[in-house]
Amino acid sequence: MSLLLCKLYSNSRKMRILKELDRQAFKVRYIKNDAKVLADGWTGYMPLRNDYPGMRQTLSDKGKNFKMLHIQIRNFKNWLRGLHSWCDREYLQKYIDEYFFRYNRRNHRGSILDKIIGRCMSHGHGPLSFKQIRILAT
Repeated sequence: MSLLLCKLYSNSRKMRILKELDRQAFKVRYIKNDAKVLADGWTGYMPLRNDYPGMRQTLSDKGKNFKMLHIQIRNFKNWLRGLHSWCDREYLQKYIDEYFFRYNRRNHRGSILDKIIGRCMSHGHGPLSFKQIRILAT
């Protein structure tokens, strides 16, 4: 099992579990061909060099060259062990998705309930029923 961590934007991250490195699926789903890719020294990435001319491989050197990556993985492991204490491999991707959902929204403290109430208040037609809220949400 391999984990893939992609930095999508300046503060947004996402991780996916890959059972094996399928070049075509990797190209189509995750990274554009003209992207600058920095990878560790894993030999499994070697076939991707032909598809990604901007790819550079660097040895990890026990985490020194990928400091933020290792911090992110350590934070995820601590969150998983601390909050859930154990998880089945079957549900690991769901836990990863939840962690990064929270991570990517860490600077947006407003809750979903606050947003719903705000939308209802700004609607301007008086109180809304639950049915009206569901219609507006779609």
